[in-house]
Amino acid sequence: MTRWQKKPGLVAAFIFLVVVIAYLPSFFMGFIWDDDAHVIASPENASFSALAKTWLTLDHTQQYYPLTHSVFWLQYRLWGHWAAGYHAVNIFLHGILAFLIWRIFALMGYKGALAGALLFALHPVAVESVTWISELKNVLSGALLAASLLWLCSFLNLFSKPSPLKPSSVYTISFAIFLCALAAKTTSSVLPVFALALVYWRRGKVSKSVWMALVPFFVAGLVAGLTTIHVEKEFIIGSEDYFETLDMPARLVIAGKAVWFYLSKLVWPANLVFIYPKFDRQVSPEAFLPLAAVGLVFAVLFLLRKKIGRGPICAWACYFAALFPALGFFDVYPFIFSFVADHFQYLAMPVFCIFAGGLWAAARQRAPQTISQFMVAALCLILIVLTVQTWRTQLPYQNHKTLWEEVLKHNPDVAMAHNNLAAVFFEDKEYGKAIFHWQNAIRLNPGKAKAYVNIGWALLDLEFFLESRDAFAEAVRIEPDSQEAWMGLGFARMGLAKMGLETWDAAINAMEQAVSIDPGAAPAHHNMGVVLGKAGQYEKALTSLEKARSLNPKSVVTLVDLYHVLMKQNNPDEADKVWIQLKLLDPALARKTKIIYEHQQDNRFQDMPQE
Repeated sequence: MTRWQKKPGLVAAFIFLVVVIAYLPSFFMGFIWDDDAHVIASPENASFSALAKTWLTLDHTQQYYPLTHSVFWLQYRLWGHWAAGYHAVNIFLHGILAFLIWRIFALMGYKGALAGALLFALHPVAVESVTWISELKNVLSGALLAASLLWLCSFLNLFSKPSPLKPSSVYTISFAIFLCALAAKTTSSVLPVFALALVYWRRGKVSKSVWMALVPFFVAGLVAGLTTIHVEKEFIIGSEDYFETLDMPARLVIAGKAVWFYLSKLVWPANLVFIYPKFDRQVSPEAFLPLAAVGLVFAVLFLLRKKIGRGPICAWACYFAALFPALGFFDVYPFIFSFVADHFQYLAMPVFCIFAGGLWAAARQRAPQTISQFMVAALCLILIVLTVQTWRTQLPYQNHKTLWEEVLKHNPDVAMAHNNLAAVFFEDKEYGKAIFHWQNAIRLNPGKAKAYVNIGWALLDLEFFLESRDAFAEAVRIEPDSQEAWMGLGFARMGLAKMGLETWDAAINAMEQAVSIDPGAAPAHHNMGVVLGKAGQYEKALTSLEKARSLNPKSVVTLVDLYHVLMKQNNPDEADKVWIQLKLLDPALARKTKIIYEHQQDNRFQDMPQE
């Protein structure tokens, strides 16, 4: 028993201290891409019925990780849109995982446990999982996986000191925590592989009783994994045809390159970026060399296990197993943009870090005292350098703009990055920059209608109606069932009709097409009412706006436009009823609406924006 093993509280405090220091910048970071889909966006979604749907409905959340989304649900009730709270939880869970890594190996008497845990805690490759709020699923599942493994190792008698609890209780606790880990993210299904490797490392063989004990873990992991694959295919990837071009030879090429890419980033964590350039997946004899090298390492380490020990082969097997779900053999949505991502190897990182810590400890134990002291100093220097790099890696996560600008600096051919950065510039009314990036998105991905739609809205805001009409028309050509494209085309034609360059019927027909695509969409009916109102067809406008209100009673934009239509129809009594409803929802907007109308300065109806 090492001296640190006797002081777990002191070690925990130290690990959490260095983790907080390393991730101080994250407390000042905001929400970025995909966080809106994971962090609950409205009080209605924070209801208890929404929480129930998280567990009972596969498609209620973006991915079926019910425990993760339940934690998001709870966090929203605690601090709403205060980003620092979410970051603090991720940092705390990362610290727990680092501590549990140390605890597991310290109880086995592993000399490099603390060094390995610190390498993991401070390694900048973990930043994407810790600083990105959406990756709560990684840090939560990782902490639960480690907790389950701790109890499982105790049940399997891998620790020098047995647990005071009954073996059945220890096993039950481990399995229950494992189920929670699977509910957080199913990549934690790798746990029984970790357990097998640890048993083999410690004992040189795996008994039948160990296999039997792990059967429920394998079964639960398999069921959870198949569920995730189904959800990913059915609700996330959907009809995306990109994955059909990835045949098995191409996937093998990707897998081999990915393993060595991930390992290189752990050894030399420079130029870390949110979206990496895609590998060349061309199939040729030499393209399979990286994967062959992976197999060769397995073979060499296995053959040398009696000479160099079983640790290296066990570490290599665990590292590969942890990476396996993200190597390309299963379709995951991010593969559309890149074949690798730092957060894909979060659960594989501890394997590398613990192994590196063990190598350092073994070398230090054999070295003379002077060299041993130098090695301690060298480790401290490495940890400081990693901390500095971790700080730097967090900086692009401030907001959407900084994130996508950093991506494009390293990887300028990412259509999604151009599209998302353009949306930021559009929101800031920097239309020139927005159009520039949307044009780049079209250049890189010409078959997508969304970029044309976005350009159309930007041009519409600039009142470039002809150019806007052409952009929306191209979007409609590419995707005839795009309701947004048809609505934009209707507004562009409305602008041209005001100038006498289009007929009102053309604008109305485009809006009718938008409504027909999804008659249950309130914005389509609202926007139809806008165009009809501008065309002077108030009765029809009133019908469309009433329909929009019935579909979305809390839309203040619809209520404002409905108020103006009723006033133009000389129906003040009904208009007042609408105004009272508007006042209940948005008192300030209600007052502004009435004041503008009473002073006959109402340009609202002449330039009614889209819903």
